[in-house]
Amino acid sequence: MKVICDADSISFLLGWSFKTQNLDQSPESYTKAIQITDQFISDILVGAKATEYMGFLGGVHPTFRHLSNHEYKANRGLTKPDWYNQWAGLVNLRLKNYWKFNYIEGIEAEDAVSMIAHHYNYKDTVIAHIDKDLMQIPGLHYNYSTQEANLVSSTEAARSLYKQVLMGDTTDNLPGIPGIGKKKALVILSNGNNSTDFMMLALDAFIKHFGEREGIIKFTESYGMVKLLDVPAIGFDPGIYNFIPCNFSSQVDNSNLFLNLTSTPDDGSQHAFQ
Repeated sequence: MKVICDADSISFLLGWSFKTQNLDQSPESYTKAIQITDQFISDILVGAKATEYMGFLGGVHPTFRHLSNHEYKANRGLTKPDWYNQWAGLVNLRLKNYWKFNYIEGIEAEDAVSMIAHHYNYKDTVIAHIDKDLMQIPGLHYNYSTQEANLVSSTEAARSLYKQVLMGDTTDNLPGIPGIGKKKALVILSNGNNSTDFMMLALDAFIKHFGEREGIIKFTESYGMVKLLDVPAIGFDPGIYNFIPCNFSSQVDNSNLFLNLTSTPDDGSQHAFQ
């Protein structure tokens, strides 16, 4: 299978775990961090039954979402915390230089994942992630948190998209319709059977809450911010990215490394899921 990794969550997750382990700046600590990173990626690829893989990391410059909406992720602050710069930065370097993951600019890592999956018609591909936004992509998914794979139908993918349009995303500072959470969004969409139905039901909910003119505007804005790109855009050409053959052997299969890394209750671990 061709495995496509959204790696931004991985760098946040591992970076935070290294902080909580109180690793210092010694060569031994850096060696340990690199070894854990390698094992973590190996476990994902083994669990997803990869024969080849491709991974993406978000760049440092604003994306098209930041440029079109200045409130996008404005709640996160302008600078990364020190722990991220040290440890997530180290993970990113390892993913780029050793595992050959790709840095992309102007779009999110999940946009790149979405366009690659679309480029291959969602066939023989597995999307490895823990990001709810990626559930709007049809096809096979591998959640390395639960170590489970599931097949997302086109109907389920469309429902996930319009659920997100209705809800917005507080972690990204996107409002949606005030008071609409997951349960209410699913109730609104419950009479739909396909993408067109879900779109009209969501649009109707926006109009009922905001009025016709403002509702159409806010629906369009929300859709534009949460919808992942699927066809080549923003200078990204899926055809120039090549999958890397898996020629490694994992020393530990099904190691539950994810669970071990997130076993310490701490609000900071939420960064991995943003």
